[in-house]
Amino acid sequence: VQEVHQRLRDLRVNLSDPWIQLSLGTHYLDAVKNDLEPDLTTAFDLLSAAQKALPDHALILLKLSEIKMLQKDYQAAESLSKQALQLDQNNYLLYFMAAQTLMYGPNQAVVQQWLEESVRLNPNFGYNLMTLGYVHWRNERMDIALNLLKQAASIFPESAAMAFVQGKYYYAKG
Repeated sequence: VQEVHQRLRDLRVNLSDPWIQLSLGTHYLDAVKNDLEPDLTTAFDLLSAAQKALPDHALILLKLSEIKMLQKDYQAAESLSKQALQLDQNNYLLYFMAAQTLMYGPNQAVVQQWLEESVRLNPNFGYNLMTLGYVHWRNERMDIALNLLKQAASIFPESAAMAFVQGKYYYAKG
């Protein structure tokens, strides 16, 4: 991290610019989030600084929510995601991303609710249908899951992601 920051300073990059902070914070989060014990400090600090300068940027709140999920602070993660959704209540992609962020947290009802809202706002997105189907599959509501997966498959029949989720469904069915 220090080497990257020094190199950027050498290139005269303004590390106080909130857009640079957002970019770097996202990069650092993506780089460590799959580690067994990720060091999220730098990503959190950069994204927090960016959020102070850009308080109406929903993506920053969702990235901070992702960090809280990784830290198993589910209540804070959900709160940050809700704040992001309040910034643009008619954005189907925000609902989808917020649900994705909380996908493996304890409040599956809110994940389902946000996916349903994403589908309501844009029933032709496909990934929201597929993910909602996956949520129903995980909760053993197979008929609902299959219906949603079929709807998603009709939108993007050549999708590898769709084939993967359908395969999981049929595997579970035996």
